[in-house]
Amino acid sequence: MMYVRPGELRVLTWADVDLEAGHVRITKARDYEEGEVKPPKTRNGVRNVPIELSLRPLLEDMRVGKDREAIVGASALAAIAGAGAGPMAASSTGVASGAASGASGIESLALQRPRLRNR
Repeated sequence: MMYVRPGELRVLTWADVDLEAGHVRITKARDYEEGEVKPPKTRNGVRNVPIELSLRPLLEDMRVGKDREAIVGASALAAIAGAGAGPMAASSTGVASGAASGASGIESLALQRPRLRNR
């Protein structure tokens, strides 16, 4: 199973979501301390994360009419995390993921919690 960090999800745009290929391309993350977009934590952090087949129709509907550079949003964010994102509280991600998982028939979704490092 591949995980997507919350900081990676929050900066996803629709340009990162390739529904035809069935994956999300992770190339950036949010730096919580600086409040900016940065590269992922490690070189292995740049990766393709598969999208669950049953979620593709849901994401296709959510993407209609959206600009490719638009932030994905909470509902799509939750669907992507289950296999997509504007700034939001961690609790809203949990609520959205519950709704998306119920709609898709997936039993549970998991997000990796962010870890702040001491400098």
